[in-house]
Amino acid sequence: MYERKGLFIVLDGMEGSGKTTQIKIAEKLMRSWGYEVVTVREPGGTELGEQLRKLLLAAPLEVRPTPVAEMLLLQASRSQLTDTVIKPALNEGYCVISDRYTLSTYAYQGSGRGWSVAAIKTFGYLVHPITPDLTLVFDLPAQLSMQRVAARGNPDRIESEGLDFFERVRRGYHDYAAQQSSRVKLIDASKDASAVSKAVYRALHGFIRKYESALE
Repeated sequence: MYERKGLFIVLDGMEGSGKTTQIKIAEKLMRSWGYEVVTVREPGGTELGEQLRKLLLAAPLEVRPTPVAEMLLLQASRSQLTDTVIKPALNEGYCVISDRYTLSTYAYQGSGRGWSVAAIKTFGYLVHPITPDLTLVFDLPAQLSMQRVAARGNPDRIESEGLDFFERVRRGYHDYAAQQSSRVKLIDASKDASAVSKAVYRALHGFIRKYESALE
């Protein structure tokens, strides 16, 4: 296992679940508890990663990436982010908060696209992704997710997928959360932003209390 000084926290989940807002809340909370924080996003987070993000999410595309090309672009972005930003920050003792990480790949490309876990691990072999200390999954019914995306307008390529796809993605998140319940927590993102923020506070506060108690 990769040894690091800092904490690695991921906020993941369905489209339209309010992750962007809640990441700002999480960052503010961690800073208030005395942690220096670095925030990143996937795909993206580096100059190269942001260019790959455009290729992955641009809509409409005259030439859509094949499932294999999509996976390779995602893993390339993750490799650059992990090696040049996340690992150095963790080595320096920063708390890294990421908007999506490996769990998105298992949910979207695994459950959504039909890739097997073994295949995803094979694609990610050279990346050596880091296991997050805590992942908060913002959960929404697929129909509500699509409604929220439609309401804000200009959906990207992934957001433009159909209901069946997002139903599979949601099942993937639930399955993984059940398998990794000690590190993955579901947050009900169907509630209003204030209620979701309170749930984020409870999850992070409980995690930090346990983490700091173990250090004493």
